[in-house]
Order: sequence, then structure tokens, then C-alpha cells
Amino acid sequence: MEYVVPLLAAAWWLGFLARDGWPVTRFCYYIPPVPVALLGLIWLCIYRRRVSMIARAFMVATTAAAAIKMAAIDTVWHTPADPPAGAIRLVHWNAAWGVFGRDAVWATLAADRPDIIVFSEPPLADFEQRARRVIPNAQCHVGASMALASRWPIEVRGALIVPDVRSWHIRIALPDGPLDLLGIDIPSGPLLDRRRPLAGIARWVLDHGTEVPLLVVGDFNTPRDSIHFAPLRMLLSQAYESAGRGWPYSWPVPAPMWAIDQVWFSCDIHMWTHEFRIAPCSDHLREVMQLTIQRPPVGLPPASSRSQ
Repeated sequence: MEYVVPLLAAAWWLGFLARDGWPVTRFCYYIPPVPVALLGLIWLCIYRRRVSMIARAFMVATTAAAAIKMAAIDTVWHTPADPPAGAIRLVHWNAAWGVFGRDAVWATLAADRPDIIVFSEPPLADFEQRARRVIPNAQCHVGASMALASRWPIEVRGALIVPDVRSWHIRIALPDGPLDLLGIDIPSGPLLDRRRPLAGIARWVLDHGTEVPLLVVGDFNTPRDSIHFAPLRMLLSQAYESAGRGWPYSWPVPAPMWAIDQVWFSCDIHMWTHEFRIAPCSDHLREVMQLTIQRPPVGLPPASSRSQ
């Protein structure tokens, strides 16, 4: 341990500074700050009197940097908002196919009182019947390792054709106008280069335009501070960063250390609240949020178009 922890710390610094911009740094980028901070603290308690001042200083700096990343960079604490009446309650959850308990999954969702549920790895058995117990008369769609249940009518409009991305595009007919939702599932695996799939998603969002409000929701299997999210960040906002509070990581339960489950939204959507909630019936935390659509007055184009 005397040498293993400093080597881990050096690898973490490489990933922290270079992120996943290069294949050689990708593995280092996936080292989470939580164990680095904890192991660094334990190492300092055990070895601080046995090693050189340089080694101690390096481990103090590493432990502090990892703790700061976790507590001050990754974590946000927005002031709790009071959404207006009629705000849309959306839940996104990788439910691990319901293998930890389908009944518990649906009971948990019923307590969240959602208007829209987006599943990654949904519990497929009796999906529509169970969804309609949570959302009366729910409109449902299942496909591409994901599923959706909506209080309002839906129209399936196709999929995003990009390597290493499973997806579908659904238009939801809200009472005051349409809302587009792009469901995303990117495969896991540290060897996968996220550059192409995330660039493809950004291109689709750009081509989608600004006429209809847009949510991009799913299990990206990519930490949200990945360098490859840069094109998408130019077009959309990230839900946890915009309205979240508390623990910032979503996987794996019971000790989440990677922020891979995400919701991104267009500028004509106001995100009021966002939080990750834990339940023992999945290895992912679920995202629970409230949002409203900011539609322009009749006869005017969207705000993003008027500002150009």
C-alpha cells in the first residue's frame, strides 16, 4: 500500500488534468475522486512518518484535490425552488431490468408521482399494465433497451443513427404544445471512445432546431464532465448542474461514484428541481425533476430564434 496508493494518485492526476481526451488517459479519467480522497487520507495516517516530505506533500495535495473535486466541483447545492402549479414531473431511471425487484421499482415510482417516466434497462414484464397503475392511461413505448411512459399522447418519430448509440425520438403532445424527447443509451466499457457517439448526438440536436423544446435523457455511461460533452454543452444545459442538489453521482449503488445518468434540456425549458434518489431495487440512482416549458406568445418564433 505504501507505493500502490501514490501510484493511484499519480494516475488520478493524469485523468483529472487530461480527462478522456486521449486513449492513454481514458482509464485514468475513470478513477473516481471518492476512493482517491479516502485512500489518500488513510495513507497519510499510516505512512506520514515513514516517507519523505515530498511524498507527504504530494499525497496531501492529491487528497485535498480529490476532496475538492468531489465536494466543490462535482457537487452543486442550488436553492430549493418552488415550481409553479402544472410543472411536469419527470423521472429517469436505469432500473437494471427489474432484477432487484420489479414490484419495488414500480412502488418507488408511484411515490415519485411522475408525469413522464424514462427508463434505461426497463422492467419489461407487464410493462404497460404496471405503468398505467403509476400514470393512469399512460401512453407507452418500449425499444432500444429503453422505455417511456407518458401522461400525454406520444408519437414515435424515429431514432438517432450513430455508432454506439441506442436511441429513440418521441414527441409528447402536452396540452400547450409539443415536447420532444430523445432517449439515449450508450454502451458501457472503458475501451469505448465516447467522441463519436457524443458528437453524433450533438449533431442531431443541432439539426433538430429550436422550434420544439427538447430533452435528451438517458444512461450515457460517460461522466458528465467528459471532454467529449463539449459540443452538446454548446447547445443544451445539464439538469443536475442547472437545478440539482446533493450527491452528484448516480452509479453504482450503494456507493455511487460516477455521474453517468443524465438529462440535458434546451433553452426554452426551465428546470426547477433535480435530485438523485436512491432505492435498493436498482444499482443506479434515479433522477427526479420538475420542469416547465417557456413557450413564446402566439405568432412569435422561439426565443433562441429571436435572439439571432
